[in-house]
Amino acid sequence: MIVNHELKFIFYHVPKTAGTSFRLALSRIPGSVNIGKPTKHLTPAEIGTVLPPDKAAAVAGYFSFCFVRDPWERFGSLHRFLVLKHRDRYQVPEDLNDFVTALGDRRGRLQPWHSTRPQMDFAKGLSFVGKFESIEQDAAHIAQLIGWPHLKMKHKNASGDVVRYRDRMTAESQAIIAEIYRDDIEQLGYR
Repeated sequence: MIVNHELKFIFYHVPKTAGTSFRLALSRIPGSVNIGKPTKHLTPAEIGTVLPPDKAAAVAGYFSFCFVRDPWERFGSLHRFLVLKHRDRYQVPEDLNDFVTALGDRRGRLQPWHSTRPQMDFAKGLSFVGKFESIEQDAAHIAQLIGWPHLKMKHKNASGDVVRYRDRMTAESQAIIAEIYRDDIEQLGYR
């Protein structure tokens, strides 16, 4: 999460939506503060847990934004990232569909992870919600809205090959994602 008290904006980092690239670009703007403890993935409802009450009240009036992504692609990207970087640490199955099945077990170990939370937990009530699928246009729009000439972004944390993860999912896996992220799909306009 990035807060800028000079330009009066707050960026909420939704996992696996190019958030690390945005945090890096926004952190170069004078006055930006990177809030990353205990996690960089705080929701608007959680802001009061890391900021003093007076600062939390102040940022409530700031321009607030995040980026979201197609839920099937986001979950596939999370799987790819974990397999490449943290497979042994989190005991991530190699097969994407096995990973989706683990998510479908609502009592399973994936449920409390920030990376598997619905995107609407982050996006609800924000001033602007950009989309990963239109990242360049939305980033330019945000730069204009915050009064900054240009957001210079470098892609960080890329999961590797450009693939359509949904095409690698079985119909059952696609249905699990559709059920768990129903609000994201409906509220954010994904199909």
